[in-house]
Amino acid sequence: MYSIYQKLLDEKGLKNADVARATGISNMTLSDWKNGKSTPKQDKLMKIAEFLDVNLEYLMTGKEIPNASLTDDFTMLIEFYNSSNKDGQTRIMEYAKMIAKEYKK
Repeated sequence: MYSIYQKLLDEKGLKNADVARATGISNMTLSDWKNGKSTPKQDKLMKIAEFLDVNLEYLMTGKEIPNASLTDDFTMLIEFYNSSNKDGQTRIMEYAKMIAKEYKK
């Protein structure tokens, strides 16, 4: 995943310092990611993707999602989940499972 990030930086003529300043993510976090010590949390990956003007799926896999509105909805769902406490996260997952069963193809 870091290689995709680095490719995007190269294409846009950016450096880690530019990403750090724009997103508030520390240089140490980006450096640890580069060195394989860690992977940024979902909320940080979303900030990076937004700054680099790509969707989260592309940043993580290098693959485009054909329907951009699904990406926006997916991103919003992740934001709701990440901003919820443990009980809220549990309820979101229970509701998602219920809906998935109801509308399964």
